[in-house]
Amino acid sequence: MSKLKEKSKISTEKIKKDHGTRNMIIFLVIFSIVCIGVTSFLILKNNNSKISNVMENIKENVSKNKNEQSQNDVQGVSSLNDTYAENPIKISKEKFSINGKSDVDGECIQIDGMKDEKLQQKINDNIKEKMTDWCNSNNEKVLNNIDVKCTANFGNAISIKAVKDFDSYNQYDFFVMNIDLSTGNEIKFNEMFTNNAGIKSIISESAYDTYTEDASGGDMTDLNDEPLFSDGKENEDFYYETEEEKEERKDEYAKTEDKVFKLLNSYNNDNNLKFYFTPRCINIYDNDNKTITIKMKKYYSQIAIYNRFKTNDTIYDGKYENQDIIENKTVQEMKNYRQHYQTSCFEHCLVASYFCYLYCKKHHLDYFSCARAAMLHDLFLYDWRKRLNGRKGLHAFTHPVTAYENASKLFNLNDKEKDIILKHMWPVTFFHFPKYRESFILTIVDKRCALNEAAFQLRKYFYKKRLLRFAYLFFGLFILKL
Repeated sequence: MSKLKEKSKISTEKIKKDHGTRNMIIFLVIFSIVCIGVTSFLILKNNNSKISNVMENIKENVSKNKNEQSQNDVQGVSSLNDTYAENPIKISKEKFSINGKSDVDGECIQIDGMKDEKLQQKINDNIKEKMTDWCNSNNEKVLNNIDVKCTANFGNAISIKAVKDFDSYNQYDFFVMNIDLSTGNEIKFNEMFTNNAGIKSIISESAYDTYTEDASGGDMTDLNDEPLFSDGKENEDFYYETEEEKEERKDEYAKTEDKVFKLLNSYNNDNNLKFYFTPRCINIYDNDNKTITIKMKKYYSQIAIYNRFKTNDTIYDGKYENQDIIENKTVQEMKNYRQHYQTSCFEHCLVASYFCYLYCKKHHLDYFSCARAAMLHDLFLYDWRKRLNGRKGLHAFTHPVTAYENASKLFNLNDKEKDIILKHMWPVTFFHFPKYRESFILTIVDKRCALNEAAFQLRKYFYKKRLLRFAYLFFGLFILKL
């Protein structure tokens, strides 16, 4: 019995020991699984956060690229009838002394009227620095004259051209600078065109036209035996080229291919050329400083300079806006259309703008926006008394929209100005309720001006006849008595 008890004890202890070992193994396995699970979870969580951050960065970059692409993918001019507006800035010339023995003063373009004064100062400093360096170059030559001018000022961009005339015969030096006013960066040549424009074809075609015209002397381009020109006198022989002159012209034509190739090669090097632009053309310089003209009228659908650098919000402080509006050619066209009786649209808008300015300034309102919008509120540019083909709806209901569309093409309008123009016919346009107090002011001023114009015309009519004159006076006194 004692041996059995001992055996049972041993077996029990062994079982307990085996159970303890097994439990330890199970615990270690479970603990390892838990540790592995927690570690995996943390790793996955960290990776997921990294992945999400990466995805967010990718999304941001994609959206940024899309925005940049949409910003850069600018359409060309849709029609030759499209208009452009000059930037409302003041362009002046600042003189400075040139180093050396020259008696000629240097000049540089300076601008004023931008909302961001730091950016304006940066642009002016950059222009002055580069033009000073250019003016001080070639000091070994005697300088006769420096001609500096701003050749273009529209679409938030300006173009500057300067010419130095030396004492030596036919010696010139050219300076050009093209600036994006919204950023202060210089404009590259390929930025003048849309993204899908055939820039090389435009360069080669324009260069061929220029070189062949020079080779022909500007008169004829053919090389036959026909006369080139006449002196305009009757019974007078035509002038014929000599053989030597004809050979010289042939040599000039032969050089054309080489000149065009060199010009295209210069463009291929950095997608840029020495150029300046005007509202109607782009002028580029070849390796010999020969001016080649690209006519925008010919390639208008591929020209982006009118729209590429425009911004949703104006970049100007507005100091020169009103002057720009009144002097604008399209606004001046309102003089050709009657508004009320013998009053033109231009006169009507000018008077309304003046009264809006006075009232808003007196009551501490936005007199600037109200005066601008009042000057543009009847920019519909047609004779409303005649029913034109294609014009739908009654003039009283439709002309605010037409005026707004015309004005928005010419000028950068803020939200208040848009509302004033679109809703100036309220309450005729009953459902288009004015949003701003300035909008209400123009609705009142507009109707007051219309009544004054009508009363003035009626008064002139009544005073022509004695009977009507006395009736008019009696009626006036009767009204005053009441």
